[in-house]
Amino acid sequence: MKKLLTLLAIPALLVLSSCGKDDDDSIVGAWTITDVEVVTSCTPDSPAAKQAVKDLVYEDAGMFSIGITMTFLDDGTFTVSLGSLSVNGTYSYANNVLTTMVDGEGGNTQAKISGKTLRLSPPEDEMIDDSDIEEIEEEFGVTINSVKVAVVLTRQ
Repeated sequence: MKKLLTLLAIPALLVLSSCGKDDDDSIVGAWTITDVEVVTSCTPDSPAAKQAVKDLVYEDAGMFSIGITMTFLDDGTFTVSLGSLSVNGTYSYANNVLTTMVDGEGGNTQAKISGKTLRLSPPEDEMIDDSDIEEIEEEFGVTINSVKVAVVLTRQ
């Protein structure tokens, strides 16, 4: 179960890091995932194909993330919690880039703090497998140009 939580948390964690400030721009503190936004561009435009991509993201990394709490400490460590399950790691946050490391795996994610909202934007290739995109393209007769995902967290 710990491995499952780690796998679920990594897309969101790829964005997070800390500079240890105590103001509104600091990542230090507890954050809860409140939304996962998906914006898809395809040619020709197809609401059904866009919904299929959104459903895929939600199935793979979205809906289960709602309610996960991420707590960043000023010592460069963090904990991701969902109920009684938790995963620990290290992070850094500078220049709107969050770098995380969990169990030897890590990465970078774009992170933007605005007031009590933190938006993590993982790289597109981290969220959806090419084979899944190809299946959607074939099913709906479209070309998927881009998929932008943002994990939205609210400061507790």
